[in-house]
Amino acid sequence: MAAQAVLFIAALGVLSIAANWFCLERLDEIDRLNATISCHLAPARLALAEAEAARESFGVAVCKDYSATDPDQVRESVEEMEAQYNAGLP
Repeated sequence: MAAQAVLFIAALGVLSIAANWFCLERLDEIDRLNATISCHLAPARLALAEAEAARESFGVAVCKDYSATDPDQVRESVEEMEAQYNAGLP
């Protein structure tokens, strides 16, 4: 009876080792997949952030344009608005 218990415990230990090994293999595979996806998405995230900043700058330039009363100030704000618009283009 004691020998059967020892065999049973040893078999459970072997199964536990095998399960841990398979889990670690899958985690390594998930890490590789995550790294690959991150490399492909990082440039898109950067472009999106740059586009958002350009859009906000353009909005500020438009507000300055509409709030200007002096002709020189209007010309200056129009030039700034055009520069911000061109900066947002690809």
